[in-house]
Amino acid sequence: MNKFVFRSVGQGLFYTGSLLNGSYNFVYDCGNDNQKILNKEIQIYQDEINNNCKKKPQVDFVVISHLHKDHYSGLFELVKKFHVRKIYLPYLSCSKDVLRLYLYYDLFIDNQQSENLQENLITYRLIASLYRLDDNNFYREYIDEIDPIEESKKAEYYDNNNVYWKFKFIYNKFDSNKVDLVNEKCRVFLKKSHCNSMEEFIEQNRKNIDLIAKAYKEVFGEENELNNTSIVLLHYPAEERNYLSYCNFNNFVHRRFLCYEHRICCCCMQERPSDATTLLTGDIIFNKTIANELLRDIKGRTVSVLQVPHHGSKENWEAFCQHNINSVIYLIPFGYGNRYRHPNINVIDDLIHNNEEFYCATQNQGFVYYID
Repeated sequence: MNKFVFRSVGQGLFYTGSLLNGSYNFVYDCGNDNQKILNKEIQIYQDEINNNCKKKPQVDFVVISHLHKDHYSGLFELVKKFHVRKIYLPYLSCSKDVLRLYLYYDLFIDNQQSENLQENLITYRLIASLYRLDDNNFYREYIDEIDPIEESKKAEYYDNNNVYWKFKFIYNKFDSNKVDLVNEKCRVFLKKSHCNSMEEFIEQNRKNIDLIAKAYKEVFGEENELNNTSIVLLHYPAEERNYLSYCNFNNFVHRRFLCYEHRICCCCMQERPSDATTLLTGDIIFNKTIANELLRDIKGRTVSVLQVPHHGSKENWEAFCQHNINSVIYLIPFGYGNRYRHPNINVIDDLIHNNEEFYCATQNQGFVYYID
């Protein structure tokens, strides 16, 4: 049995896969805007694959799609509870100063609802240590290998010397000219403030955060470019003789869509023939390069389960639709009451108008499917 779960963490994403009844386990993103809810789901996941064994359970790899907190905030808790063999991180082709700037932008600007400076600094140090920006090796004792992905690559899982499952990681790089420009602005900040690091710069004066935000937006615009560093993961069985079965245990009620409740509620297990291909998209805005990379491995331009990009953002959805990649099931992970008003009403309208089957993972419900 192969089990896959979009877990109920709210505004964020925590996806887990277990092949051959837990013989091989992987995670795609582990974050949200409510650490208490996330920690509970991590504990549930640990109980599921631990199987009453006293030995620390193993996760074979974790993908952090991009460095927004709602996609990685649970990483520290995850590596405490599991032996993680490998972590795939987005590669940022820039100097250490600029990477620090990106991290600070995420922790202090994009998540201003969190006033806990110390908590943010701890999270920063975790990511900084994974990228080897400092000498703190504490977190790395839980992890065998770190692999910042620089370009698209493939991996396989073998069972009895035969390929059982295939993975493809697709990566979209930064604009190097923009990176250089932000890097220069970063150096000027540090020089004027007589600081040696971005960490020191923030601790010197919290208002310096506003300077970072202004510089960042001057170069990359209002939309955060980190979304486009998302690692896209395509995974599927090596054998084509597979069935997809799935269940969703709760209704989806979205603002004015009460009348559609019957359309998107699935209270029992359903089953259908499928090539069982899953596409996990993080928060990426699709472009031609990403689409062409995917289509080399997607037969008939159709996948079985698709994570709608960026929690159902209109911009991301419209970019995706331009490339005529279809799915049997669409899954939208989001949190009720989120400040971004995800998913966008037009995205829901499109799915309903096209008679697509779609489900949601919120803080109240998850989505589970099996592939045999």
